[in-house]
Amino acid sequence: MAGLRDVRWRALVLCAAALITASSLASCSWLRPTTDNCMGDGNVPVGRDSTGPAAPGQPSPVAEALWVADESGVLRAFDGRTNEVSARVDIGRSAFPPVLGVGGGLVWVYRDDGGVVLVDPVTARVTRRAMVVPARPLADNRLSYAHRALWIAQPGRLWRVSTSGKVSSIQLPADFKATVAAATDRWLWLAGGRRLVRVDPEGQTVTVAGELPVDVEIGHLSDARSRLLAVGWNKSEIWVLDPDSGALESSIKIPDGELVMSVVSAGDDVWAMGNCGHAVRVTGTEHPQVHKVQVSNVSQDLGAAAAIGSLWVADEGRSELVRIDLQTAEVIARLPVTAADPDDPAFAVVAGQHSVWLIDTNLANGVLHVDPTTNRVLRLTSSIGVSLGVSAVVAPPPP
Repeated sequence: MAGLRDVRWRALVLCAAALITASSLASCSWLRPTTDNCMGDGNVPVGRDSTGPAAPGQPSPVAEALWVADESGVLRAFDGRTNEVSARVDIGRSAFPPVLGVGGGLVWVYRDDGGVVLVDPVTARVTRRAMVVPARPLADNRLSYAHRALWIAQPGRLWRVSTSGKVSSIQLPADFKATVAAATDRWLWLAGGRRLVRVDPEGQTVTVAGELPVDVEIGHLSDARSRLLAVGWNKSEIWVLDPDSGALESSIKIPDGELVMSVVSAGDDVWAMGNCGHAVRVTGTEHPQVHKVQVSNVSQDLGAAAAIGSLWVADEGRSELVRIDLQTAEVIARLPVTAADPDDPAFAVVAGQHSVWLIDTNLANGVLHVDPTTNRVLRLTSSIGVSLGVSAVVAPPPP
């Protein structure tokens, strides 16, 4: 599909222009090479709720909102109960879309000039402002919320911003540049290249765990509760690491050599999104069980999120949101998505605890809300800004 190839160009623009974090919708994964080793008969499961006329969509009663920001300087909240914009917060105009995070009862905004804005989503007001001068290029700033603070990893330095806006820093190895981060119950973990660094969030001390005995750099870290898992770039296996030492304990092979493009934690399970259109559930630790679910017959980078007892997967090739039951690993619905550009559907999944949203990442930047009761996708607005690099998170709305 020509449209899917065009996404790689959009991703190249976004990765050069935006801060790249787990919470950013601008992903560089399209720049990674894929292979032609995909197997399968081309048939995808239909989903038992995807046939026949759908019931009219209704607003969700759940008190969650989608908070969206671009470089216009306005943070907007779309209330999941009314599907209307319920708040606008001035966070200051920036050259590039700011990066958003959520945690500790706050929405965190990191601007390209280093401004950190803390927003109370219930009152829709700025509570604190802080400053952490960003590293250049902007992609060298890695953000994550964990252990009651926002962490900003830069080459050789890790910054901590508390919920009161207090800023402190920890020295990292001078030659260490974090590319991914994950948190377990006890530690904050950073990975760069083949190296792992363990951070004690209470004592704010650093332990260098060393290099993993693997042949590629670490591309993903997953923190499924007490487990620490890692995936290498363009690898068809998941590495099981000791959650305290970071040592490699074992590995899990993905069937048919399918490459893992991203991972999603869902309770004790981990879902690996493959490059051949499969979502792969990994259950258990000592003797893990692997179960493949075919989502698409088009090789693509499948965006996904877990919420409301389901895994929600963006199948851009068919312009559908695929709903997979987390317990049975069964495709229970395929939800049509009305894309801003039907010839080039592109959308990202953003989820909270009780609600699921889509951002149309084409020029229209549309917001779409998923009604999990009727399995309908509702388009809320045709335009939310001027940028391709929209950031979004889910948090409680104002009253």
